Amino acid sequence: MNELEFVKKLIFLLSESDKRNIIKHAVAKGFEVHGFSNKPYNAPKNIINSNLTRKNKKSISNYFLILDAIDKFPLEQAENKELIQLAKDWINDDERRIDKERELHKLYMEVNIERTINDDVDTDNDSEENNNYNSGTQNELEEKNNLLQKKNKELKEKLKSSKIELDNLRKDLNICIKEEKKQLAAIKRLNQLVEEYDLNNKQLETKLQDSRSYSNELLSQVEVLNHYKDNALKIACFVKNSQSIQFDGYNITFFDEWNEQMIEDTDVDDYSEVWYIHEGFNYNCFLEVKKYFKCRIREYMSIKKLLNGA
Repeated sequence: MNELEFVKKLIFLLSESDKRNIIKHAVAKGFEVHGFSNKPYNAPKNIINSNLTRKNKKSISNYFLILDAIDKFPLEQAENKELIQLAKDWINDDERRIDKERELHKLYMEVNIERTINDDVDTDNDSEENNNYNSGTQNELEEKNNLLQKKNKELKEKLKSSKIELDNLRKDLNICIKEEKKQLAAIKRLNQLVEEYDLNNKQLETKLQDSRSYSNELLSQVEVLNHYKDNALKIACFVKNSQSIQFDGYNITFFDEWNEQMIEDTDVDDYSEVWYIHEGFNYNCFLEVKKYFKCRIREYMSIKKLLNGA
């Protein structure tokens, strides 16, 4: 006889009190009965036996939990001490198992025969009471039917209310979805604007950098020109119409007359050459210029001669 068969016969023979106490001990280890999750010890014996192969969270079968509970169950608390002692001996003494199994089987058969006889007697008594029972059955059925109809009406009303609430929730959901789409579109547009701003900002930074480079280049050119101008040949050019004269590479000072005031204001030693265009001046002016300027003097009859010959 294996453990499962032994436990099934033992459960069948246990008194109601011993059954409850043993199941309570097993519950603490994770014993469960389908349909009696709150109080497994109240389950009928046949229901308990049908759940013996169920396993707890540690994958231990219910019938092992029953055997463990019996082994640790105080004998003094048992109602049927002889049966509990028989089970304890079977659990702990392998050599005497066969004898204990025979004793258990004998008890099982005796109790089973006795219950069969009692069931037959109960069946006869039930047949005599059927007429009295059936007389009250119709009224009970009608009362139950009325209760069921009332509950059915209540359920229909709840269902109707639930449908209305569901429709409202769907409307709210659609509104939320539309609002979410608007927000997503707005976010997308903002992202585009940010990207455009970043692109424009990069372009402006590039232009600014180019402008700075160009400005630095111009400043360098100006510095070079200033340096060149400072070191260029300084010329005193006597001409009546200086607007039409442009020469690169010369530091030219134009004079359209020569009088006492200009003689006092001009440092003639600063000049390396004199370009004198006779056109528009009298000869006495030329003599005065020669008198004061000690540097080389170049003479030209007209501006055209200067432009062609300079």
